[in-house]
Amino acid sequence: DAASDRWLLVVGLGSGPAYEAMQRFVATIDQPDLASVLAEALTGSGAFRRFQTELSRHEREYTRWHRFRDDAGLGRARTWLADRGYQSDRQL
Repeated sequence: DAASDRWLLVVGLGSGPAYEAMQRFVATIDQPDLASVLAEALTGSGAFRRFQTELSRHEREYTRWHRFRDDAGLGRARTWLADRGYQSDRQL
C-alpha cells in the first residue's frame, strides 16, 4: 500500500563497520608507539572499550578519532542510501 512506500527498512550492520573504522584510524596515526598500543587494544574481546580507554589518554587524537568515526558513519549512510536510489539535492 501507499503508506508502506513511505518507509525504508533499516537493518543494522553489527559491529563490523565500526571495528573496521577503528582499524583504518589506527593506520592514520603518525606516532608509532600510540599506533602499536591501539592496534593491540583492538585484539580480542573488549576491543571497543580498550580502544576508547587508550585513545582517551591522547586528547588531540581522541578528538580526531571522533571526527573520523562520525565521517565514516556518514559515509556509510550516504552509500547505503545511494545504493537504494536516494540522492541528496543539497549542494555541499
